[in-house]
Amino acid sequence: MQQQQQQRDMARNLNNIQTAEEKLANEERKLKKLQTKSTEKEADLKANLQELASLESKANNNTDIKKEIEKSKKRVQKSEEKVAKSESELEKSSNKIQDLQNKIQAAKIQKEELIKKHEEEKRVKEEEKAKKEKEKQERKK
Repeated sequence: MQQQQQQRDMARNLNNIQTAEEKLANEERKLKKLQTKSTEKEADLKANLQELASLESKANNNTDIKKEIEKSKKRVQKSEEKVAKSESELEKSSNKIQDLQNKIQAAKIQKEELIKKHEEEKRVKEEEKAKKEKEKQERKK
């Protein structure tokens, strides 16, 4: 009965490890995509800032240029917001990856402990069996 429970515990532990490793792989792929998108957003921001600087250097008292400067400032602000959101998502994903790695490590340690416990109980049973066999042999003499 106890042996069946140990086998179930080991199977559950192995399943937990596999599930966590799959989640980790998915999260790492997600992180790579987020990094790519973040790089693109930073490039967009840089381009918008350059455009704004160019427009501001041309600004005399031309109303058309002033309107373009305002539009450019709004684009820069939106780009900055996108970059900030992207950085936040990257941080969340990195934290999730770290949590999953910790979970996997803890599950592997638990698995090792279950194996050691199982081996110890098996050894004790074998010793008891050998002791009983020895007692049985001594009674026959």
